[in-house]
Amino acid sequence: MHSKFLSALAASVCAVLLMVTCTASTHLPVYQPAVPTVTEPEPVVPPDALPYDFSLPVPQSEPVENEYFADAAFVGDSRTDGFCLFSGAGGDNLTSTGLSVFTLETKKAIRTDTGTLTVLEALERKQYGKVYLNLGVNELGYNNDDAFYRAYCAAIDAIRARQPDAVIYVQTLIPLNEGRVRASGGASYLKNEKLLRYNSMICRAAQEKRVPLLDLYTEFAVDGQLPEDFSRDGIHLTAAHYAIQLNYFKTHTVTMEQLNVTPQPTEVPS
Repeated sequence: MHSKFLSALAASVCAVLLMVTCTASTHLPVYQPAVPTVTEPEPVVPPDALPYDFSLPVPQSEPVENEYFADAAFVGDSRTDGFCLFSGAGGDNLTSTGLSVFTLETKKAIRTDTGTLTVLEALERKQYGKVYLNLGVNELGYNNDDAFYRAYCAAIDAIRARQPDAVIYVQTLIPLNEGRVRASGGASYLKNEKLLRYNSMICRAAQEKRVPLLDLYTEFAVDGQLPEDFSRDGIHLTAAHYAIQLNYFKTHTVTMEQLNVTPQPTEVPS
């Protein structure tokens, strides 16, 4: 009996000694609370601080009032003349029926109190805040696409030389309604296939010359045509439909400051 008691006591003492030895010789890990990782947010660059993308049409913007066009010059052919006459936009009408990029510098078409001037001469008479350029329909009869492109680029350069502080808007051509063109006896070269090719060159010229592009074609095209009831001859809009063009102009504007934003320098990691 005593023997069993002593054996049990000895076993208990050994267990206690073993626990003390393990506690003394083993370094238990110390709990460290996790420190949350803080990720710095990417800086948000406001759109106005980004370099302007001249490869895309002017994005939609807050609408402006007609007063916006008070210091605008509208340069173009009879289509632009119709806009000036019927839209109510205001601004200066520097247009002529039959005007083209090839005659912009030579055709005396703008009547003034001092005589008849070319469009480029008329642009030298005062400073504008905006110049809207829309040419290309009368040129569809030419069979030299490269000549058209070079003349269109030269037109932008000539306008900029006379109006260095103006926003120069160039415009894609509104589509034709070919059925109406044929019915009204329009020229056989008035076809949307070539018009689209010229629009492509106008877009390329806008990017090359770094001027904002207004995409009127997309605004008016339905299945590649101008809707039949938008025009009597398939070329010119009816008076009421110039309101669509005006509304597009009023909701697609840019400032000279936006166009002249320089790219932000890239930080090089040290």
